[in-house]
Amino acid sequence: MKNRQPRGARRWLGDHPWENVIRTLSIFWHLPEEEFNTPPARQIRELWERESGNELTLAEALRVCRRCQTAMPFGKYDCDSFVIVARDIVKPFLSQMSATLAAAVITILGDYIRGGGDEREMRHAINLIMGRAETEAESIADKGLAGQSVSPGSL
Repeated sequence: MKNRQPRGARRWLGDHPWENVIRTLSIFWHLPEEEFNTPPARQIRELWERESGNELTLAEALRVCRRCQTAMPFGKYDCDSFVIVARDIVKPFLSQMSATLAAAVITILGDYIRGGGDEREMRHAINLIMGRAETEAESIADKGLAGQSVSPGSL
């Protein structure tokens, strides 16, 4: 199996056009179409479309997901659309990890995209993806995840 590392700038968001984001929202959360035509939703769409055409580092792409997720105007819905996009972006790299480490990465990134984590945690997850961590046990212990239940579905 070829070792695929997330190095350098790429069009990370290019495989996720706005129409796919809308489809995710519509399928998972049954949002009516008028929800996508509000001024805040249009601003998010403009940001997404502008950035999805750019070459970004993985950290920059995750920041775009976070900005869009935290600005979502669909407050009455539990929308994790940009968390789902972030999971899809890193999914090819997760298969190179143990299930435990992949679940930890998914949890860390999900928290970051939702606005709960910070830049340091996001960078830690990227380092885990890139194989920079010393060992799995040390990485999980560093994050304080040892002994906690981590669900792969949380991202």
